[in-house]
Amino acid sequence: MAVLTPNTALEHVLKSLFDEEKKDELVQEAHFFVLAMVASSAEVRDSSVLWDLIQSLPTLISSAPSSASLDFTKKTAIELLGNLWQWVNSRKDFLGLALVMISQLLVPDLSSSPAHELDRARQVQQAASTAFKHICVGGKLHLEDLLPELLDLYGVTMALPIRMHLSIVEGVGSVVASLNQEDQLRSGLEQMVAPLAQGLDSARQKPHLLGEILDRLIVIIKQLHMTESNAKATCIGHLLCNTLWPMIRQCLHHHPTDSKLVEKSCQLLKDSMRCVPDLFKHHLPDVARTLVTAFQQHQHSTYLYSAEVLARTYAKDPENVPVLTELFNQLSGIGLQSLVHSEDKLEEIRELAEARESIPAILQPWAFTMARQLYESELQEARSSLAKLQAELQEAQHCAKPNVQVSESECAGCVALRAELCAAQEEARKANARAAAASKAWGR
Repeated sequence: MAVLTPNTALEHVLKSLFDEEKKDELVQEAHFFVLAMVASSAEVRDSSVLWDLIQSLPTLISSAPSSASLDFTKKTAIELLGNLWQWVNSRKDFLGLALVMISQLLVPDLSSSPAHELDRARQVQQAASTAFKHICVGGKLHLEDLLPELLDLYGVTMALPIRMHLSIVEGVGSVVASLNQEDQLRSGLEQMVAPLAQGLDSARQKPHLLGEILDRLIVIIKQLHMTESNAKATCIGHLLCNTLWPMIRQCLHHHPTDSKLVEKSCQLLKDSMRCVPDLFKHHLPDVARTLVTAFQQHQHSTYLYSAEVLARTYAKDPENVPVLTELFNQLSGIGLQSLVHSEDKLEEIRELAEARESIPAILQPWAFTMARQLYESELQEARSSLAKLQAELQEAQHCAKPNVQVSESECAGCVALRAELCAAQEEARKANARAAAASKAWGR
């Protein structure tokens, strides 16, 4: 029995698609959908009849919409083209043609479209943005000549919904990041970051827009991978240190209570540090001061995670130890005071303190101190309650004198008191066991 491989499945679906009796749009769309799943796993072969289909897709995709079914077919055809990025990138002449065709779908004016057509057009645009990303990322080493056009597209599509534009950002950013010439790399990054920096300044009081700008910057920086200090790293370090870090600091300063903006700002900070750690370390004191100031205003856990990233990145350098030590002491002090005044959240604090493996190493000494204080307080309260009940029971002298006649209500009161005493003894036992188990887990 023959084994059904991706290649044999591909040829079978293609044969079915090219059957003359199966040319209506719905059947064609179904074949495109199956091919999108199969062809991405198939081996790229110059002799495959899939090339006949690939070369026909631009004409289909660029055709004017005439019906809802054709729109859905176009959408699936675009998704198919994106899934065939390995095939498309094997032929440089077709690579440029495919990107030009997809780019045209990303910039139409849909403002006058009826509502029922607008939704379908947006779905086609979403598919086009995803296909654009796949083809750019896969063919980034062959797209240097098209970079001016790609950067223009990046700019003119800035008003697209953020989900679509992030795909374009990732696609263009991957091409820019692959450049080896310092001048080209610097120019490409500046053209991508400059409009975002301007937008960040003008949208200072609009958290939603700021968040979308930070999302774009994060995607751009994630494309950059530096393994050594060279001219390329210096170029990127200059951008991160002189442009992105001030932008991050500005966001944290103006929106310290917005948890989403804080998280995105710290994410961008982490990615920037890890991209060029040697060049970024000169800003370590400034970063530490910013984290402390922000944490004083609002105790977001993201600030603590950022401190952990700083420690893991720079703690091995003796020159950075004083700055990191001071950062730890100040954050610990602020955090401890915050938790002391959070009596309504003691159960959450206990769970955190017991989960040692979930706590960053830099915060473990502080967490143990907090846990010890919590358990000592709990144990002292249990013992105090126990002593009080024992004293009350001792005062009930008739319980100790079997010959003394007492009323039924008095006897029931003693029974209830003894029950409370047993419950208090059990609580004290549990508190003592929790304290012992926590100390053993923490090795203290």
